[in-house]
Amino acid sequence: MQDNHKSAEHAEDGGDPEWPRNGELAAWRPLPQGVSIRLLSPSVEYPPGEFRDPGASIVVRPGLVVAITSFHEIKTPEGYYSEIEFLSPFEIRLLASLLLSWDTESGMFWVYPTSTVRQKPYTGLDLSSPEVLDGLIEEFTACLVRFPGPEIHRPPCVGGRPYQFNEQSEVRREHQTEIFAAIDVTDHLLIRGLDALIKANMLGHSHEFLENACMSLWVAMEASLRLIQRELRESGMDNPTSKDAGRFLDDAFNWESDGYFVGYYNARIRTVHPESRFGVYPAAPLQVDDFYDLYSDLIHVYDFLLTDHVAEEPEGELPDGLG
Repeated sequence: MQDNHKSAEHAEDGGDPEWPRNGELAAWRPLPQGVSIRLLSPSVEYPPGEFRDPGASIVVRPGLVVAITSFHEIKTPEGYYSEIEFLSPFEIRLLASLLLSWDTESGMFWVYPTSTVRQKPYTGLDLSSPEVLDGLIEEFTACLVRFPGPEIHRPPCVGGRPYQFNEQSEVRREHQTEIFAAIDVTDHLLIRGLDALIKANMLGHSHEFLENACMSLWVAMEASLRLIQRELRESGMDNPTSKDAGRFLDDAFNWESDGYFVGYYNARIRTVHPESRFGVYPAAPLQVDDFYDLYSDLIHVYDFLLTDHVAEEPEGELPDGLG
């Protein structure tokens, strides 16, 4: 372990960090494997506490909050190409495990990963080790001093705003470990849904982007539907429908719905289509709770799909938008 930590401090990676003068990350060729250190913006309120796992950690320091993950190449479908892919599946697993471990009866919290990221070709590191994390953060901070990035995301260690934490937010830390272990980074459908959930959280912090936040939630909702239909097919059901998926959740949560989040699907049609069978509207016909209610419901659904955990809610109570 000591030798690995030494490599984290002194391994050669081609000289100075290739960050351009405007503070944004320069074009770079992704490494096939290594360690990623990503800055989390101080522009939102986080839950108190940290997370530690040998493969990933969320580290909270007075002047800096970062998400650190080990990573390796993952096979993608032939022809796949994206210029807007933002987070790696390993980072999605880490951040989603935090979101899904939220006690939804407590205060809301947010996450905001930025485009400021540093990849290093270190392997075999225990990312739960304080010694290893200290070395990685020291190296990352040195890069930030030289290239602090956009002011809105600049952490206090380089003159930015202080981080804020919602002390009313509660995270089930032991359950987070269970969720983290259950997320398969090679499951593209699951990762796409969790990525959309993270994006919805990022957008939902700003009232101006609640419409866009709902759109991301609808992607996460659609992915959850497809995950349930996949599970039903694997259990022997031929061509499961959205009503079958709704009954699947009814059995799990003791609900009585009329399908799979029918109310939310209608809201999606009204919003995504400027003209639909519901009419024509001058703005998205949404309420603020269309975001908060669906976000909370999807936290419960993804938690259940991953761990079989059922949230403790009044028996038979049907979430808004489900029936």
